[in-house]
Amino acid sequence: MTVLPVLGLLITVVVHRIYGQCEFPVSWSGRWFQSGVNHYININSTSITTKGVCVKNISDKFLIEDRDENNCRRCLVITEKHQNVIQYKENPICESRSLEELCGEITSDAPLFSMFRVDAMPITCPFDGLQAPFQFSYSRGGYTECKYPVSKADSCTSDSRLKLKFQACPDVLNTESTVEELVCMASWKDGSTKYMIGKLELSPTSSDEDKYRCFVVGKSNGGQFEMAQSGDATCNGMSSPTDGSRTMKFTRVESHHHHGPGSGCRYPPWLTEHHTWHSLNHGHVYHFSPRNGTLRKSIPGAGPDHDIRAACFKEINVTDTRATIVTHYTIGCQSGYTCMRFYRRDSQVVEIQEGENPVENSDEACRPDNFHSQLLTYSTLVPPLPKGVECPFHGRYEISSGLNAEDVGKALAASRPGSENNQDKPTPCDPPGKQYLTIGCNSPDTMEFQSECGTKTVAAYTCYGHWKNEKNGVDYVISTMQGRSTSNPRRYCFVMSQVNGIAQQTINIATILESCHLHTLSGIPRWTFNITHQGPCSSESSSATTPGMPALVLLAALLAAVVNRR
Repeated sequence: MTVLPVLGLLITVVVHRIYGQCEFPVSWSGRWFQSGVNHYININSTSITTKGVCVKNISDKFLIEDRDENNCRRCLVITEKHQNVIQYKENPICESRSLEELCGEITSDAPLFSMFRVDAMPITCPFDGLQAPFQFSYSRGGYTECKYPVSKADSCTSDSRLKLKFQACPDVLNTESTVEELVCMASWKDGSTKYMIGKLELSPTSSDEDKYRCFVVGKSNGGQFEMAQSGDATCNGMSSPTDGSRTMKFTRVESHHHHGPGSGCRYPPWLTEHHTWHSLNHGHVYHFSPRNGTLRKSIPGAGPDHDIRAACFKEINVTDTRATIVTHYTIGCQSGYTCMRFYRRDSQVVEIQEGENPVENSDEACRPDNFHSQLLTYSTLVPPLPKGVECPFHGRYEISSGLNAEDVGKALAASRPGSENNQDKPTPCDPPGKQYLTIGCNSPDTMEFQSECGTKTVAAYTCYGHWKNEKNGVDYVISTMQGRSTSNPRRYCFVMSQVNGIAQQTINIATILESCHLHTLSGIPRWTFNITHQGPCSSESSSATTPGMPALVLLAALLAAVVNRR
Protein backbone atom coordinates (compact mmCIF):
# COMPACT_ATOMS: atom_id res chain seq x y z
CA MET A 1 0.00 0.00 0.00
CA THR A 2 1.16 3.56 -0.75
CA VAL A 3 -1.25 5.46 1.48
CA LEU A 4 1.11 5.92 4.43
CA PRO A 5 4.14 7.14 2.40
CA VAL A 6 1.92 9.60 0.52
CA LEU A 7 0.35 10.81 3.76
CA GLY A 8 3.80 11.22 5.25
CA LEU A 9 4.90 13.26 2.27
CA LEU A 10 1.89 15.54 2.62
CA ILE A 11 2.57 16.06 6.31
CA THR A 12 6.22 16.84 5.54
CA VAL A 13 5.22 19.43 2.91
CA VAL A 14 2.73 21.12 5.24
CA VAL A 15 5.23 21.23 8.12
CA HIS A 16 7.91 22.63 5.80
CA ARG A 17 5.57 25.37 4.57
CA ILE A 18 4.72 26.39 8.13
CA TYR A 19 8.03 25.94 9.95
CA GLY A 20 10.55 25.62 7.15
CA GLN A 21 12.76 28.12 5.36
CA CYS A 22 11.43 31.66 5.68
CA GLU A 23 10.54 33.39 2.45
CA PHE A 24 8.31 36.34 1.80
CA PRO A 25 5.61 36.03 -0.87
CA VAL A 26 6.81 36.86 -4.34
CA SER A 27 4.10 39.52 -4.63
CA TRP A 28 5.83 41.57 -1.92
CA SER A 29 9.06 42.03 -3.86
CA GLY A 30 9.81 45.57 -4.90
CA ARG A 31 10.20 49.10 -3.56
CA TRP A 32 7.90 50.46 -0.88
CA PHE A 33 7.20 53.81 0.75
CA GLN A 34 6.57 54.10 4.50
CA SER A 35 5.79 57.32 6.30
CA GLY A 36 8.65 58.45 8.51
CA VAL A 37 11.31 56.47 6.65
CA ASN A 38 13.50 58.82 4.61
CA HIS A 39 14.24 56.30 1.85
CA TYR A 40 12.36 53.60 -0.01
CA ILE A 41 12.21 50.13 1.55
CA ASN A 42 13.30 47.18 -0.59
CA ILE A 43 11.77 43.75 -0.10
CA ASN A 44 13.09 40.59 -1.71
CA SER A 45 12.37 36.94 -1.01
CA THR A 46 14.20 36.83 2.36
CA SER A 47 14.86 40.35 3.64
CA ILE A 48 13.41 43.80 4.29
CA THR A 49 15.74 46.77 4.37
CA THR A 50 15.46 48.66 7.71
CA LYS A 51 14.34 45.38 9.36
CA GLY A 52 16.64 42.50 8.50
CA VAL A 53 16.54 38.89 7.29
CA CYS A 54 13.66 36.51 7.88
CA VAL A 55 14.72 33.39 9.78
CA LYS A 56 11.35 31.80 10.57
CA ASN A 57 7.68 32.29 9.95
CA ILE A 58 4.35 30.83 10.96
CA SER A 59 1.43 32.03 8.84
CA ASP A 60 1.50 35.86 8.93
CA LYS A 61 4.11 36.00 11.73
CA PHE A 62 7.73 36.53 10.69
CA LEU A 63 10.85 36.40 12.88
CA ILE A 64 13.25 39.01 11.50
CA GLU A 65 16.90 39.15 12.49
CA ASP A 66 18.88 42.37 12.25
CA ARG A 67 22.39 41.07 11.56
CA ASP A 68 23.91 44.51 12.00
CA GLU A 69 23.19 44.20 15.72
CA ASN A 70 23.97 41.34 18.08
CA ASN A 71 21.07 39.27 19.44
CA CYS A 72 18.51 41.48 17.71
CA ARG A 73 15.30 39.80 16.58
CA ARG A 74 11.79 41.14 16.16
CA CYS A 75 8.42 39.66 15.29
CA LEU A 76 6.52 41.28 12.46
CA VAL A 77 2.86 40.40 11.87
CA ILE A 78 2.47 41.29 8.19
CA THR A 79 -0.77 41.49 6.22
CA GLU A 80 -1.11 42.12 2.51
CA LYS A 81 -4.19 44.33 2.16
CA HIS A 82 -3.78 44.84 -1.57
CA GLN A 83 -1.04 44.14 -4.09
CA ASN A 84 0.01 47.75 -3.53
CA VAL A 85 -0.40 47.88 0.27
CA ILE A 86 1.27 45.99 3.12
CA GLN A 87 0.52 46.66 6.78
CA TYR A 88 2.36 45.31 9.79
CA LYS A 89 2.72 45.46 13.54
CA GLU A 90 5.89 44.64 15.46
CA ASN A 91 7.11 44.23 18.98
CA PRO A 92 9.10 47.31 19.99
CA ILE A 93 11.96 45.52 21.77
CA CYS A 94 14.78 43.95 19.79
CA GLU A 95 16.08 40.86 21.60
CA SER A 96 17.04 37.23 21.01
CA ARG A 97 13.94 35.21 21.81
CA SER A 98 11.70 32.80 19.98
CA LEU A 99 9.10 33.74 17.38
CA GLU A 100 6.30 32.58 19.67
CA GLU A 101 7.48 34.66 22.62
CA LEU A 102 8.09 37.84 20.63
CA CYS A 103 4.87 37.62 18.61
CA GLY A 104 2.87 36.92 21.75
CA GLU A 105 3.75 40.37 23.10
CA ILE A 106 2.17 42.24 20.17
CA THR A 107 -1.17 43.61 21.36
CA SER A 108 -4.22 44.57 19.32
CA ASP A 109 -3.61 48.26 20.01
CA ALA A 110 0.03 48.18 18.87
CA PRO A 111 0.95 50.80 16.25
CA LEU A 112 -0.04 49.87 12.69
CA PHE A 113 2.49 50.66 9.98
CA SER A 114 1.53 50.93 6.30
CA MET A 115 3.76 50.50 3.28
CA PHE A 116 2.69 51.55 -0.22
CA ARG A 117 4.23 50.15 -3.38
CA VAL A 118 6.31 52.66 -5.32
CA ASP A 119 5.46 53.05 -9.03
CA ALA A 120 2.33 50.94 -8.61
CA MET A 121 -0.34 50.76 -11.30
CA PRO A 122 -3.43 52.78 -10.31
CA ILE A 123 -6.84 51.13 -9.90
CA THR A 124 -10.36 52.13 -10.85
CA CYS A 125 -11.62 54.40 -8.08
CA PRO A 126 -13.84 52.30 -5.75
CA PHE A 127 -16.97 54.44 -5.57
CA ASP A 128 -19.52 51.64 -6.01
CA GLY A 129 -19.65 52.21 -9.75
CA LEU A 130 -20.50 55.90 -9.40
CA GLN A 131 -18.60 58.12 -11.82
CA ALA A 132 -17.94 61.84 -11.84
CA PRO A 133 -19.07 64.54 -12.08
CA PHE A 134 -19.86 65.05 -8.39
CA GLN A 135 -20.72 68.00 -6.22
CA PHE A 136 -19.33 67.85 -2.71
CA SER A 137 -19.07 69.66 0.60
CA TYR A 138 -16.11 69.29 2.93
CA SER A 139 -14.77 70.11 6.36
CA ARG A 140 -11.26 70.18 7.78
CA GLY A 141 -10.25 69.23 11.29
CA GLY A 142 -13.74 69.35 12.73
CA TYR A 143 -14.53 72.87 11.49
CA THR A 144 -17.93 73.82 10.08
CA GLU A 145 -18.86 72.13 6.81
CA CYS A 146 -18.09 74.17 3.69
CA LYS A 147 -21.22 73.86 1.52
CA TYR A 148 -21.46 77.08 -0.49
CA PRO A 149 -20.13 77.75 -3.03
CA VAL A 150 -20.36 74.13 -4.08
CA SER A 151 -17.12 72.22 -4.67
CA LYS A 152 -16.95 69.95 -7.71
CA ALA A 153 -15.23 66.75 -8.75
CA ASP A 154 -14.74 66.10 -12.47
CA SER A 155 -13.84 62.92 -14.28
CA CYS A 156 -10.57 62.29 -16.09
CA THR A 157 -9.91 60.12 -19.12
CA SER A 158 -8.60 57.44 -16.76
CA ASP A 159 -11.08 55.87 -14.32
CA SER A 160 -8.29 55.87 -11.73
CA ARG A 161 -8.23 59.68 -11.46
CA LEU A 162 -10.57 62.31 -10.07
CA LYS A 163 -10.13 66.08 -10.27
CA LEU A 164 -11.20 67.78 -7.02
CA LYS A 165 -12.04 71.49 -7.26
CA PHE A 166 -12.34 72.87 -3.71
CA GLN A 167 -14.13 76.17 -3.17
CA ALA A 168 -13.47 78.54 -0.27
CA CYS A 169 -16.43 79.33 1.96
CA PRO A 170 -16.21 82.96 3.18
CA ASP A 171 -17.77 82.16 6.55
CA VAL A 172 -15.85 78.94 7.26
CA LEU A 173 -12.33 78.83 8.66
CA ASN A 174 -9.63 76.65 7.14
CA THR A 175 -11.14 76.53 3.63
CA GLU A 176 -9.49 77.61 0.41
CA SER A 177 -9.95 77.46 -3.34
CA THR A 178 -7.61 74.83 -4.67
CA VAL A 179 -7.46 72.02 -7.23
CA GLU A 180 -6.15 68.52 -6.51
CA GLU A 181 -5.91 65.40 -8.63
CA LEU A 182 -6.66 62.20 -6.74
CA VAL A 183 -5.11 59.00 -8.09
CA CYS A 184 -6.64 55.81 -6.68
CA MET A 185 -3.87 53.30 -5.89
CA ALA A 186 -5.42 50.52 -3.79
CA SER A 187 -8.65 49.44 -2.11
CA TRP A 188 -9.66 46.76 0.38
CA LYS A 189 -12.22 45.97 3.07
CA ASP A 190 -11.80 45.28 6.77
CA GLY A 191 -15.20 43.92 7.74
CA SER A 192 -17.70 46.42 6.41
CA THR A 193 -15.20 49.29 6.23
CA LYS A 194 -13.83 50.12 2.80
CA TYR A 195 -10.33 51.61 2.68
CA MET A 196 -8.59 53.28 -0.20
CA ILE A 197 -5.04 54.55 -0.70
CA GLY A 198 -4.76 57.58 -2.93
CA LYS A 199 -2.07 59.94 -4.16
CA LEU A 200 -2.84 63.65 -4.29
CA GLU A 201 -1.04 65.25 -7.22
CA LEU A 202 -0.48 68.67 -5.66
CA SER A 203 2.65 69.97 -7.37
CA PRO A 204 5.75 68.50 -9.07
CA THR A 205 7.80 69.23 -5.94
CA SER A 206 5.43 67.54 -3.49
CA SER A 207 6.99 64.75 -1.43
CA ASP A 208 5.55 61.28 -0.96
CA GLU A 209 4.71 62.28 2.62
CA ASP A 210 2.43 64.96 1.18
CA LYS A 211 0.98 62.85 -1.63
CA TYR A 212 -0.03 59.55 -0.03
CA ARG A 213 -3.26 59.54 1.97
CA CYS A 214 -5.54 56.88 3.42
CA PHE A 215 -9.29 57.16 2.82
CA VAL A 216 -12.36 55.47 4.26
CA VAL A 217 -15.11 55.32 1.63
CA GLY A 218 -18.71 55.03 2.77
CA LYS A 219 -21.45 53.07 1.05
CA SER A 220 -23.31 54.84 -1.73
CA ASN A 221 -26.96 55.65 -1.19
CA GLY A 222 -28.99 57.24 -3.96
CA GLY A 223 -25.92 58.57 -5.73
CA GLN A 224 -24.40 59.93 -2.51
CA PHE A 225 -21.48 58.76 -0.38
CA GLU A 226 -19.13 60.09 2.28
CA MET A 227 -15.36 59.81 2.45
CA ALA A 228 -12.81 60.60 5.15
CA GLN A 229 -9.14 61.41 4.51
CA SER A 230 -6.16 60.91 6.78
CA GLY A 231 -3.94 63.80 7.77
CA ASP A 232 -0.72 61.97 6.93
CA ALA A 233 0.59 59.06 4.86
CA THR A 234 -0.79 56.39 7.23
CA CYS A 235 -4.11 54.75 8.03
CA ASN A 236 -3.73 55.25 11.79
CA GLY A 237 -6.99 56.17 13.48
CA MET A 238 -9.02 55.76 10.28
CA SER A 239 -12.20 53.73 10.83
CA SER A 240 -15.19 55.77 9.64
CA PRO A 241 -16.10 57.76 6.50
CA THR A 242 -17.27 60.59 8.77
CA ASP A 243 -14.13 60.94 10.89
CA GLY A 244 -10.82 62.16 9.45
CA SER A 245 -8.52 65.09 8.94
CA ARG A 246 -10.74 66.05 6.01
CA THR A 247 -14.22 64.68 5.38
CA MET A 248 -16.24 65.02 2.17
CA LYS A 249 -19.85 64.36 1.16
CA PHE A 250 -20.26 63.59 -2.54
CA THR A 251 -23.43 63.78 -4.62
CA ARG A 252 -23.55 62.45 -8.16
CA VAL A 253 -24.81 65.07 -10.61
CA GLU A 254 -26.05 64.44 -14.11
CA SER A 255 -23.25 64.91 -16.58
CA HIS A 256 -23.45 68.27 -18.26
CA HIS A 257 -22.38 66.66 -21.54
CA HIS A 258 -24.94 63.84 -21.43
CA HIS A 259 -27.99 65.83 -20.37
CA GLY A 260 -29.49 69.26 -20.84
CA PRO A 261 -28.45 70.61 -24.30
CA GLY A 262 -26.53 67.38 -24.98
CA SER A 263 -29.39 65.02 -24.13
CA GLY A 264 -29.55 62.17 -26.66
CA CYS A 265 -26.53 63.40 -28.63
CA ARG A 266 -25.09 60.56 -30.69
CA TYR A 267 -22.45 60.22 -33.35
CA PRO A 268 -23.96 59.35 -36.79
CA PRO A 269 -24.52 55.67 -37.67
CA TRP A 270 -22.19 55.80 -40.70
CA LEU A 271 -19.38 56.79 -38.32
CA THR A 272 -20.13 54.23 -35.60
CA GLU A 273 -20.81 51.38 -38.04
CA HIS A 274 -17.22 50.47 -37.26
CA HIS A 275 -16.76 50.99 -33.51
CA THR A 276 -12.98 51.14 -33.95
CA TRP A 277 -10.92 53.11 -36.47
CA HIS A 278 -7.14 53.37 -36.94
CA SER A 279 -5.06 56.19 -38.38
CA LEU A 280 -3.03 55.32 -41.48
CA ASN A 281 0.19 54.78 -39.54
CA HIS A 282 -1.56 53.15 -36.54
CA GLY A 283 -0.40 56.05 -34.36
CA HIS A 284 -3.92 56.59 -32.99
CA VAL A 285 -6.96 54.43 -32.33
CA TYR A 286 -10.47 55.91 -32.26
CA HIS A 287 -13.08 53.86 -30.40
CA PHE A 288 -16.79 54.64 -30.04
CA SER A 289 -18.72 53.50 -26.98
CA PRO A 290 -21.49 50.88 -27.41
CA ARG A 291 -24.15 53.61 -27.15
CA ASN A 292 -22.32 55.79 -29.69
CA GLY A 293 -22.22 58.81 -27.38
CA THR A 294 -18.51 58.83 -26.51
CA LEU A 295 -15.35 58.71 -28.62
CA ARG A 296 -12.06 57.69 -27.04
CA LYS A 297 -8.84 58.50 -28.88
CA SER A 298 -5.81 56.58 -27.68
CA ILE A 299 -2.17 56.01 -28.52
CA PRO A 300 -1.36 52.27 -28.63
CA GLY A 301 0.90 51.32 -25.72
CA ALA A 302 0.78 54.75 -24.06
CA GLY A 303 -1.73 53.90 -21.32
CA PRO A 304 -5.12 55.45 -20.42
CA ASP A 305 -3.60 58.61 -18.93
CA HIS A 306 -2.79 59.71 -22.49
CA ASP A 307 -6.28 59.04 -23.86
CA ILE A 308 -8.62 61.76 -25.09
CA ARG A 309 -12.35 61.38 -24.47
CA ALA A 310 -14.83 63.30 -26.63
CA ALA A 311 -18.43 62.97 -25.45
CA CYS A 312 -21.07 64.01 -27.95
CA PHE A 313 -22.65 67.24 -26.63
CA LYS A 314 -24.51 68.88 -29.50
CA GLU A 315 -25.10 67.99 -33.14
CA ILE A 316 -24.62 71.11 -35.27
CA ASN A 317 -25.06 69.70 -38.77
CA VAL A 318 -25.35 66.02 -39.67
CA THR A 319 -25.85 64.58 -43.16
CA ASP A 320 -25.14 61.24 -44.81
CA THR A 321 -21.59 62.30 -45.62
CA ARG A 322 -20.62 64.97 -43.09
CA ALA A 323 -21.20 65.73 -39.40
CA THR A 324 -20.22 68.73 -37.29
CA ILE A 325 -20.50 68.07 -33.56
CA VAL A 326 -19.68 69.96 -30.37
CA THR A 327 -17.99 67.56 -27.97
CA HIS A 328 -17.08 67.68 -24.30
CA TYR A 329 -13.35 67.07 -24.58
CA THR A 330 -11.28 65.56 -21.77
CA ILE A 331 -7.49 65.21 -21.90
CA GLY A 332 -6.07 63.74 -18.71
CA CYS A 333 -7.95 65.74 -16.08
CA GLN A 334 -8.35 68.88 -18.21
CA SER A 335 -11.67 69.36 -19.96
CA GLY A 336 -13.60 71.78 -22.14
CA TYR A 337 -15.64 71.92 -25.34
CA THR A 338 -14.28 71.47 -28.82
CA CYS A 339 -15.65 71.17 -32.35
CA MET A 340 -15.14 68.05 -34.43
CA ARG A 341 -16.04 67.52 -38.08
CA PHE A 342 -16.34 64.05 -39.61
CA TYR A 343 -16.33 63.22 -43.33
CA ARG A 344 -17.56 59.94 -44.81
CA ARG A 345 -15.23 59.32 -47.76
CA ASP A 346 -16.13 55.68 -48.40
CA SER A 347 -17.72 52.84 -46.46
CA GLN A 348 -14.27 52.07 -45.02
CA VAL A 349 -12.70 55.53 -44.91
CA VAL A 350 -13.56 58.54 -42.74
CA GLU A 351 -11.64 61.73 -42.04
CA ILE A 352 -11.69 63.93 -38.95
CA GLN A 353 -10.88 67.54 -38.21
CA GLU A 354 -10.54 68.48 -34.54
CA GLY A 355 -10.50 71.87 -32.89
CA GLU A 356 -7.13 72.43 -31.28
CA ASN A 357 -8.03 74.46 -28.17
CA PRO A 358 -10.95 73.36 -25.95
CA VAL A 359 -13.05 76.27 -24.68
CA GLU A 360 -15.17 76.66 -21.55
CA ASN A 361 -18.34 77.76 -23.38
CA SER A 362 -19.90 75.14 -25.66
CA ASP A 363 -21.46 77.84 -27.87
CA GLU A 364 -17.99 79.06 -28.86
CA ALA A 365 -16.50 75.70 -29.84
CA CYS A 366 -17.50 75.72 -33.54
CA ARG A 367 -17.09 79.44 -34.16
CA PRO A 368 -14.61 80.28 -36.98
CA ASP A 369 -12.05 81.73 -34.57
CA ASN A 370 -11.90 78.38 -32.73
CA PHE A 371 -12.57 76.04 -35.67
CA HIS A 372 -11.15 77.20 -39.01
CA SER A 373 -11.67 74.21 -41.29
CA GLN A 374 -9.39 75.61 -44.02
CA LEU A 375 -6.43 75.62 -41.63
CA LEU A 376 -7.05 72.47 -39.61
CA THR A 377 -5.39 69.20 -40.58
CA TYR A 378 -7.25 66.00 -41.43
CA SER A 379 -6.79 62.58 -39.90
CA THR A 380 -7.63 59.75 -42.32
CA LEU A 381 -9.02 56.63 -40.63
CA VAL A 382 -9.77 53.05 -41.67
CA PRO A 383 -11.20 50.05 -39.75
CA PRO A 384 -8.78 47.53 -38.20
CA LEU A 385 -9.52 44.84 -40.80
CA PRO A 386 -10.88 46.47 -43.96
CA LYS A 387 -11.94 44.46 -46.99
CA GLY A 388 -10.49 44.94 -50.43
CA VAL A 389 -12.56 47.06 -52.84
CA GLU A 390 -12.23 47.75 -56.56
CA CYS A 391 -9.42 50.16 -57.44
CA PRO A 392 -10.14 53.08 -59.79
CA PHE A 393 -8.44 53.63 -63.19
CA HIS A 394 -8.17 50.01 -64.33
CA GLY A 395 -5.51 49.50 -66.96
CA ARG A 396 -1.81 49.30 -67.67
CA TYR A 397 0.45 52.34 -67.23
CA GLU A 398 4.09 53.16 -67.82
CA ILE A 399 5.97 55.29 -65.28
CA SER A 400 6.96 58.04 -67.64
CA SER A 401 8.49 60.87 -65.62
CA GLY A 402 9.27 62.11 -62.16
CA LEU A 403 11.04 58.89 -61.17
CA ASN A 404 13.67 57.59 -63.53
CA ALA A 405 13.69 53.90 -64.18
CA GLU A 406 17.02 53.41 -62.39
CA ASP A 407 15.65 54.85 -59.12
CA VAL A 408 12.58 52.64 -59.29
CA GLY A 409 14.66 49.59 -60.07
CA LYS A 410 16.98 50.25 -57.14
CA ALA A 411 14.02 50.82 -54.83
CA LEU A 412 12.45 47.55 -55.88
CA ALA A 413 15.74 45.70 -55.50
CA ALA A 414 16.41 47.19 -52.07
CA SER A 415 13.00 46.04 -50.90
CA ARG A 416 13.48 42.33 -51.37
CA PRO A 417 13.50 40.05 -48.30
CA GLY A 418 16.88 40.04 -46.60
CA SER A 419 17.86 43.47 -47.92
CA GLU A 420 17.60 44.92 -44.39
CA ASN A 421 20.57 42.79 -43.36
CA ASN A 422 22.32 43.05 -46.74
CA GLN A 423 21.57 39.39 -47.31
CA ASP A 424 20.65 38.11 -50.76
CA LYS A 425 20.55 41.70 -52.01
CA PRO A 426 20.16 41.72 -55.79
CA THR A 427 22.27 43.93 -58.02
CA PRO A 428 20.28 46.59 -59.92
CA CYS A 429 20.01 45.96 -63.63
CA ASP A 430 22.05 47.97 -66.12
CA PRO A 431 20.20 49.23 -68.05
CA PRO A 432 17.34 49.12 -65.57
CA GLY A 433 14.49 48.76 -68.07
CA LYS A 434 10.98 50.21 -67.97
CA GLN A 435 8.72 50.44 -64.94
CA TYR A 436 4.97 49.82 -65.04
CA LEU A 437 1.88 50.16 -62.88
CA THR A 438 -1.05 47.83 -63.54
CA ILE A 439 -4.38 48.48 -61.83
CA GLY A 440 -7.06 45.80 -61.53
CA CYS A 441 -5.40 43.50 -64.04
CA ASN A 442 -4.85 40.41 -61.90
CA SER A 443 -7.57 41.30 -59.37
CA PRO A 444 -10.03 44.24 -59.31
CA ASP A 445 -8.79 45.33 -55.86
CA THR A 446 -5.04 45.20 -56.63
CA MET A 447 -2.42 47.66 -57.93
CA GLU A 448 0.96 46.22 -58.98
CA PHE A 449 4.28 47.90 -59.67
CA GLN A 450 6.33 45.98 -62.20
CA SER A 451 9.89 46.32 -63.44
CA GLU A 452 11.60 44.93 -66.51
CA CYS A 453 14.70 44.77 -64.33
CA GLY A 454 15.68 41.13 -63.85
CA THR A 455 12.64 38.91 -63.45
CA LYS A 456 9.97 41.63 -63.54
CA THR A 457 9.64 42.02 -59.75
CA VAL A 458 6.16 42.99 -58.50
CA ALA A 459 5.09 45.10 -55.50
CA ALA A 460 1.33 44.70 -54.99
CA TYR A 461 -1.16 46.83 -53.03
CA THR A 462 -4.76 46.12 -52.05
CA CYS A 463 -7.25 48.99 -52.37
CA TYR A 464 -9.52 49.58 -49.37
CA GLY A 465 -11.29 52.80 -50.25
CA HIS A 466 -11.54 55.47 -52.90
CA TRP A 467 -13.14 58.88 -53.21
CA LYS A 468 -12.99 61.89 -55.48
CA ASN A 469 -12.83 65.58 -54.65
CA GLU A 470 -15.37 67.00 -57.10
CA LYS A 471 -13.99 70.53 -56.74
CA ASN A 472 -10.50 69.82 -58.04
CA GLY A 473 -10.91 66.39 -59.63
CA VAL A 474 -8.35 64.73 -57.33
CA ASP A 475 -8.84 61.03 -56.52
CA TYR A 476 -7.69 59.41 -53.29
CA VAL A 477 -7.02 55.70 -52.79
CA ILE A 478 -6.24 54.00 -49.47
CA SER A 479 -4.21 50.80 -49.79
CA THR A 480 -1.96 48.37 -47.96
CA MET A 481 0.97 46.46 -49.43
CA GLN A 482 0.26 42.77 -49.80
CA GLY A 483 2.35 40.27 -47.89
CA ARG A 484 2.69 42.44 -44.79
CA SER A 485 1.57 41.35 -41.32
CA THR A 486 -2.21 41.72 -40.94
CA SER A 487 -1.88 42.64 -37.25
CA ASN A 488 -0.38 46.09 -37.86
CA PRO A 489 -0.26 46.88 -41.58
CA ARG A 490 0.72 50.40 -42.56
CA ARG A 491 -1.76 52.13 -44.86
CA TYR A 492 -0.71 54.12 -47.91
CA CYS A 493 -2.57 57.02 -49.48
CA PHE A 494 -2.29 57.44 -53.24
CA VAL A 495 -3.31 60.92 -54.42
CA MET A 496 -4.11 60.85 -58.15
CA SER A 497 -4.88 63.77 -60.45
CA GLN A 498 -5.68 63.42 -64.14
CA VAL A 499 -3.98 65.65 -66.69
CA ASN A 500 -6.20 67.24 -69.39
CA GLY A 501 -8.88 64.65 -68.81
CA ILE A 502 -6.86 61.80 -70.27
CA ALA A 503 -5.67 58.74 -68.43
CA GLN A 504 -2.35 60.18 -67.35
CA GLN A 505 -1.93 60.77 -63.63
CA THR A 506 0.43 62.47 -61.22
CA ILE A 507 0.57 60.30 -58.10
CA ASN A 508 1.58 61.70 -54.72
CA ILE A 509 2.39 59.04 -52.14
CA ALA A 510 2.09 59.65 -48.38
CA THR A 511 3.22 56.78 -46.21
CA ILE A 512 3.94 57.87 -42.65
CA LEU A 513 1.39 60.67 -42.30
CA GLU A 514 -2.15 60.51 -40.96
CA SER A 515 -3.74 62.45 -43.81
CA CYS A 516 -4.22 62.27 -47.56
CA HIS A 517 -4.58 66.03 -47.96
CA LEU A 518 -1.77 67.85 -49.71
CA HIS A 519 -2.05 71.05 -47.69
CA THR A 520 -1.14 69.07 -44.59
CA LEU A 521 2.01 67.69 -46.20
CA SER A 522 3.97 70.96 -46.43
CA GLY A 523 7.57 70.32 -45.60
CA ILE A 524 7.01 66.55 -45.53
CA PRO A 525 8.95 64.52 -48.15
CA ARG A 526 6.79 62.77 -50.72
CA TRP A 527 7.45 61.25 -54.12
CA THR A 528 5.71 62.46 -57.26
CA PHE A 529 5.78 60.81 -60.66
CA ASN A 530 3.72 60.57 -63.85
CA ILE A 531 2.17 57.47 -65.34
CA THR A 532 1.08 57.21 -68.96
CA HIS A 533 -1.85 55.03 -69.98
CA GLN A 534 -0.74 52.10 -72.15
CA GLY A 535 -4.22 50.62 -72.65
CA PRO A 536 -6.58 48.22 -70.89
CA CYS A 537 -5.46 45.08 -69.13
CA SER A 538 -4.57 42.36 -71.62
CA SER A 539 -3.55 38.75 -71.37
CA GLU A 540 0.01 39.82 -72.16
CA SER A 541 0.09 42.41 -69.39
CA SER A 542 -1.55 40.07 -66.92
CA SER A 543 0.86 37.31 -67.63
CA ALA A 544 3.74 39.73 -67.26
CA THR A 545 3.27 39.70 -63.52
CA THR A 546 4.83 37.08 -61.33
CA PRO A 547 2.20 35.63 -58.95
CA GLY A 548 3.59 34.37 -55.67
CA MET A 549 6.63 36.67 -55.68
CA PRO A 550 7.34 38.29 -52.28
CA ALA A 551 5.74 41.71 -51.86
CA LEU A 552 8.37 44.47 -52.06
CA VAL A 553 8.39 47.88 -50.40
CA LEU A 554 8.62 50.26 -53.35
CA LEU A 555 6.92 53.21 -51.71
CA ALA A 556 8.63 53.01 -48.34
CA ALA A 557 12.03 52.65 -50.00
CA LEU A 558 11.43 55.67 -52.20
CA LEU A 559 10.27 57.76 -49.27
CA ALA A 560 13.27 56.67 -47.22
CA ALA A 561 15.54 57.79 -50.03
CA VAL A 562 14.03 61.26 -49.90
CA VAL A 563 14.23 61.41 -46.10
CA ASN A 564 17.90 60.44 -46.13
CA ARG A 565 18.70 63.33 -48.45
CA ARG A 566 17.18 65.94 -46.13
